[in-house]
Amino acid sequence: MTVLRRSIAFFVLLSGLFGTASTASADAGFEGRVLDLVNRERASRGLGALAASAELQGAARGHASAMAAGGFFGHDAPNGSTMTSRIEGAGYRGWTFLAENIAAGQGTPEAVMAAWMGSAGHRQNLLSPQAREIGIGHVYRSGTEFGNYWVEDFGARRTVSAPAAAPPAAGVSGCGYSLGFRALRDQIPGVVGACLEDEHHNPANGDSLQRTSGGLLVWRKADNFTAFTDGYRSWIAGPYGVQARLNSERFFWET
Repeated sequence: MTVLRRSIAFFVLLSGLFGTASTASADAGFEGRVLDLVNRERASRGLGALAASAELQGAARGHASAMAAGGFFGHDAPNGSTMTSRIEGAGYRGWTFLAENIAAGQGTPEAVMAAWMGSAGHRQNLLSPQAREIGIGHVYRSGTEFGNYWVEDFGARRTVSAPAAAPPAAGVSGCGYSLGFRALRDQIPGVVGACLEDEHHNPANGDSLQRTSGGLLVWRKADNFTAFTDGYRSWIAGPYGVQARLNSERFFWET
């Protein structure tokens, strides 16, 4: 079972207003991968990268551990702690913006990112232009209801500069898109990005390929559909319009 929730409010405030049956293990590799995926999503929309905050990570990892150990799932813990109290307790002070995403059950960074990006509220937190820093916590605990527990804590402080907006990726002079590749790019322009090479064919299977600043465009000879992949998700112009999925998944109509 997979569970996904978010805080009801962003908690955007001005400064001045306001025991265990199994062993839990944090995974820094998974946490780093989520950070990379978050910043890729932001860059594809012209937003600046979020900086990793040790304080926010401490709060996020601590809450993920508490959910795993305490058998609960929520932004407010049974001991009375809240998103704000945990983050301040971890030493994150002078903040001007806070937000939190949580999830449970997803086994990989790609899966939890797909879940968050597929939820309007979580996506809004993740892509907030007000956020400047992030802390990510992932804990796996065997014998629990969900196994994997995930937390993203977002923040901004006056002492930390706003992230610079990502400049549009530069394409290769004279390079362009045509036919199906152009049609798909026009439907998801912020995802595909700039052209890096001319379209070419793969003699092994007859597919057409074109690298972009966001990933790879592919015309699949086997089913005559055009697709784009950024390395962990794919957007396919298929019989039901443009649909997105994880690369590890398949639509029922795909051959």
